[in-house]
Amino acid sequence: AFGNEIYARNFRRMREGFRDFYGREGDLPTVQMQICHHSLPAYNTVANGEAWSSMRTLQARMAHTDSELVTVATIDLDRDDCIHLSSASQKKVGVRAANAMYHLLTGEGMGQPELLDVTECPHNYNESFGSVCVRFQNVMGALSSLGVPSGFGMRERGVMEKPSMEKIQRIELAGDRAILHTEYTPQELRTKEIWYGWGNEAYCNITDKADRSILAFGPVSIEQAEYEGDN
Repeated sequence: AFGNEIYARNFRRMREGFRDFYGREGDLPTVQMQICHHSLPAYNTVANGEAWSSMRTLQARMAHTDSELVTVATIDLDRDDCIHLSSASQKKVGVRAANAMYHLLTGEGMGQPELLDVTECPHNYNESFGSVCVRFQNVMGALSSLGVPSGFGMRERGVMEKPSMEKIQRIELAGDRAILHTEYTPQELRTKEIWYGWGNEAYCNITDKADRSILAFGPVSIEQAEYEGDN
C-alpha cells in the first residue's frame, strides 16, 4: 500500500510538472500503461504477486477517478527477457496508446475495454454448479483469444494466496462477456473473489476485435464490480 501511495503521488506530480511546463490550464490528458508480467525468480512469491497485482488495480482505479487519464493494458503481451516487453509488443502498445489518446482528446473511436460487473449466472449443463459472468464495456466487436481463453483465477475472499483455476471447468467468451463455468455450488461461489492477471507470471490472452486487451483486475466479488484492492 505504501508503494502504491508513492506511485500515485509522484505520478500526479509528474503530470502537474508537464502541465505547468507547457502552460496548460486544467488537467493534462495522459495515457499510462498498466504494468506487465515478469519472471524474475527472486520476486516469485505470493507477497510480491499480491503487490504487483495491487499496483495494476491502482492504475485501473486511477483512470476511473480522472476523466483526463486512460490506463492501457499490457498483460497479454510478450517479453524479450524476464521483464521487458519485446519490440513487437511495444509497437502494439504504441497503437493502443495512440488510439486511447485520440479518443481522450476527440471523443471519437471507443474507450478502453473496462470491467462492468461480475454476476452469478446459471451453469451451462448442471444446476448443482454455478457459473460467473464477467461483463465488460467498450468492447469492439467481441472478446476472443488465441487458443484457450486464459488469465482468470479465483480464491477465497480476503485470503492472500495465489488465485487458482481449480474447479473452473472452462472459460467461455460470448460477446462482451467472459463466462467462468465452475464446479462450485452457487453458495460456494459467493465466498470467492475473481482476478484477471494476478501476479508476476500471469498468462492472459483475451482481447477484442481491435486487439485491445482487457485490463488486469482484482479482487472483485461476485455481484459486485468495485475494486477491493489497495488505493
